[in-house]
Amino acid sequence: MRRLNPIQRVFLRIEQQDYPMDTMGIYILEPTADGPLPFETVQAAIAQRVAQTPLLRRQLAQTSYGWGMEQWMQVEDVDLDHHLTRAIVPPPGDLRSLLDLSVRLSATPLDRRRPLWRAWYAESAAQSRTVLLIRAHQALVDGLGGLSVYDAFFDTRPVAVDPARQPEQLPGETPPTMSEMLAQAVPEMISAVKGMTGQTARLIRGAHPRPQVSERPADSRPRTPPRTPFEQRAGKPAKTLAAISLPRADVEAVRQVRPDLSTGDVLLTLLTGALRSYLERNHALPDRPLRVATPTLVPGRSEGDNAFSVMLIDLPVEVADRAERLEMVHRLNNKRRAAYQEAKTSTDAVSAFSQLVHPGLVAPVTIALGNPAMSFLPPLVNLTFASLTIPGDGPRYFAGTKLAHIYGRTFVLPPQQVFVHAVVYDQLVEFGVTSLRQPLPNPEVLMTLVRAELDALVAHVGAGGG
Repeated sequence: MRRLNPIQRVFLRIEQQDYPMDTMGIYILEPTADGPLPFETVQAAIAQRVAQTPLLRRQLAQTSYGWGMEQWMQVEDVDLDHHLTRAIVPPPGDLRSLLDLSVRLSATPLDRRRPLWRAWYAESAAQSRTVLLIRAHQALVDGLGGLSVYDAFFDTRPVAVDPARQPEQLPGETPPTMSEMLAQAVPEMISAVKGMTGQTARLIRGAHPRPQVSERPADSRPRTPPRTPFEQRAGKPAKTLAAISLPRADVEAVRQVRPDLSTGDVLLTLLTGALRSYLERNHALPDRPLRVATPTLVPGRSEGDNAFSVMLIDLPVEVADRAERLEMVHRLNNKRRAAYQEAKTSTDAVSAFSQLVHPGLVAPVTIALGNPAMSFLPPLVNLTFASLTIPGDGPRYFAGTKLAHIYGRTFVLPPQQVFVHAVVYDQLVEFGVTSLRQPLPNPEVLMTLVRAELDALVAHVGAGGG
């Protein structure tokens, strides 16, 4: 048995019926000489991985009424007919159709009575490539974007699948009784009370202020973010998804001219320019920066105790000069990295609090914050952005076939309604945005503007813009 860390509990508690707390990887493989991999090959490859990968056999053990300390237990038998199924990509079978299918397949939460992941073999008459959709709950994965789940399915070198191979099945664990879970919960809750008390005292004394990164002096920093279309309170949970692939070489071309820049600097600059153009088109450009939440992985003291913190960064969309925006984002990102330890301290306080709150008390608070009737409240942030670099310089493979693209569907939970992400993989930077439909009805426009901003930035530095 393995206990859930506090942030995993947070993701479970804030989840709602219309707002699942999971991500989906949209993996497109290179075409083989014979077209897509047969479903039977995919099925055999995943069955062999499930049999020997503890993460894919990890299931929640929890009491009937939510009291007690939730734990992970290893199940011996995973119903692969449930976890891997076929899905038809509707005509015309292009990327737009695939993204729409991904949104529909993840409209409601995963079944907590099973391991918290699912996969689909997406078929299309117009598609010659193999497409896998892999969905995993944020409570299951270790880090933003689900790198642990990604590593469970993909290889660093081409390894063919032998459908006849029957791997040894790992043993399962006996589910704990309610009394056992309650007995474990009591000392952990006492420890959490002490931890939360100490963290709260430090925060009140101002020893660890909330990490926030701004170019403005502290006394002139705007207290609230500007209002933009991204904070429109949506009454319906309908979601949109868009994605675009950018050449990694173009991002590196900017860094070659400015070696002091990080990849994150360039990506945030692209987002800043795209947001400026988008808001200008909608006659909604504010006169001050957008406040963006940036989830940050905080390594724990031991394996499996990794957690998230959310740091705030003010993107200078009000600045018209592209070179000035790049320089400001570079300085802001440096400050954000310097504030990392403060983020870890804030996470400790949230982690302690999460152990004390009953699951049934969290969702109503979250629902109230996202209700359109609360639109009179100022926004906390304008949107969320996260970037992820796949470790290693080369491509990954599934069943011996090269992985060509990694697109993604992230999560939204009002009042956080727009989530932009970027995945740096092999020779590509895969940008994507998941949003509620009302605040961002045409997400493709924003992605097109990201591409235009990259082209303009490359041209700018190539012309000696510095």
